[in-house]
Amino acid sequence: MKTRAAAGVLLFVLTLTPWLAATPGTFRGHIVEPPKGKEHEGWLYVQGRNRMLRRVSLAKAEVVYSDQVPPHQREKVPMDGLLAGAEVRVTAEQDESGEWRALRIEILKVAERAAAAKLRAV
Repeated sequence: MKTRAAAGVLLFVLTLTPWLAATPGTFRGHIVEPPKGKEHEGWLYVQGRNRMLRRVSLAKAEVVYSDQVPPHQREKVPMDGLLAGAEVRVTAEQDESGEWRALRIEILKVAERAAAAKLRAV
């Protein structure tokens, strides 16, 4: 009887684990340059206030600007605003290998150099 109950619990946990792994998480931070030798197209590095660095895939990400970002500081294509120094809020899922896959990236503040360049162009 105990083995049947244990098998039932094990089956329940194994069934539930993939579902939990796909639960979206949200974090925010500043975009940083990738570590040397880790430069890969389609990946972004976000460093949080606690100095934790997360690598995020951009493959399926919707990139938007926050209402806080003035229109004159925005790029026509929001993906072009993902520059080192920009502050972002990322909603992502972790895949089975622990990599973050972004669903939505909201640009909260543009990178200083990008803001300055946009201001000079106006």
